[in-house]
Amino acid sequence: MPTAREIETEAERQRAQLSDTLEALRDRMTPGEIVDQAMEFARGHGGGEFVQNLGRQVRASPLPVALVATGLAWLMFAPRRAPAPSIVPEPSPYPGPTTRTASQYDGAGTARHAADTASSAAQAAAGKARGAYSSMASGASGAATSARDAA
Repeated sequence: MPTAREIETEAERQRAQLSDTLEALRDRMTPGEIVDQAMEFARGHGGGEFVQNLGRQVRASPLPVALVATGLAWLMFAPRRAPAPSIVPEPSPYPGPTTRTASQYDGAGTARHAADTASSAAQAAAGKARGAYSSMASGASGAATSARDAA
């Protein structure tokens, strides 16, 4: 069974070997070298055929390409928005399961806002109903007067 010292020595040797391998890869893989290798791969493995087929498809049905291009342009030029607030609850100082804390959710304030909104909507609906009733009543009154005069 290997001793702790032997395991440490083997680990150091493996680290040194890995470091040398990474350094050699770093030296070989410059951006220009990567582009050259990609171009050679495309030439030798049907890259030209892919480009020709793509061109044929674009000429045959340009609408999908236009839609994709529009979507990509929209994504690129759309203004950046702040990320949505997290729905992960904050840790609570109180024992037991909790889903929200007072700093995230003010129940009374939200209920008050909902009540105000509902009240405003009800008042607007009542006003519209009164207006509809009065116009209907005046129309009915006019029709009754016309019918009485005609009789």
